[in-house]
Amino acid sequence: ICREAVELIARAEGLRLDAYQDVAGVWTIGRGHTGQDVRAGLRWSLDHADEVFLQDVTATAQAVSKLLEGCTQTPQAAGAMVSLAYNIGTAAFARSTVLRAHRAGDTAAAARAFQLWNKVTINGRKVEVAGLVRRRAQEAALYLSAAHETAEAQPVAQPVAQPVGARFIAPANVSARAVTPESSPQQSPLHQSGALSLISGSLGMAAAASGDVRTLAENLHINLGAVCAAASLVVGAVVIYWRWRQRKEGWA
Repeated sequence: ICREAVELIARAEGLRLDAYQDVAGVWTIGRGHTGQDVRAGLRWSLDHADEVFLQDVTATAQAVSKLLEGCTQTPQAAGAMVSLAYNIGTAAFARSTVLRAHRAGDTAAAARAFQLWNKVTINGRKVEVAGLVRRRAQEAALYLSAAHETAEAQPVAQPVAQPVGARFIAPANVSARAVTPESSPQQSPLHQSGALSLISGSLGMAAAASGDVRTLAENLHINLGAVCAAASLVVGAVVIYWRWRQRKEGWA
């Protein structure tokens, strides 16, 4: 994968030579390494941490490469998806909207969908983490960056030949300016559907409260309760449809 992706992963993961529990309570060491071999009290040398990091990145890149078979992408796009998979796991990446949209050729939706993975589960609740928000924005920007911005794709093992102090980390130069921003609440189909629900509910309540309307409905053999229930079902169906469509297009 490209050099920028290796740097992005290394920056985002940080470096800890003593095992620690991340915000989700997962035991971690080195540059984001997790697994059954990580436990309390474990300590690594810098060389070992770098060696395992390269092994983990290589394994992730190989898994992502298999999932991208038949697709065309720039080294940067592939690297951005490797960074995402490194963080969330290849199994989660395999079922992600990012991969699905990329395989469908919808790069804009794929770039937006990176932000769907900006939360962790803490005490059974999904909590947005600022560090993940930044990382997803950087990955999305790298995903959209032009191929000519990298002179040549570097092999994953290339950083080993460099001095320890600059082995993986270079100054951050990836911004999120190329990522499509979220729409405003007024533009959101869910917001609009909610407004429609409020309007229909208000009209239904007003109609039910009006004696003249009730009398007219009885004369016409119209069940106001059934009409209001049907309207609610329609509104609910609209909300569900638009939520499904938003997710498919990568909106959070």
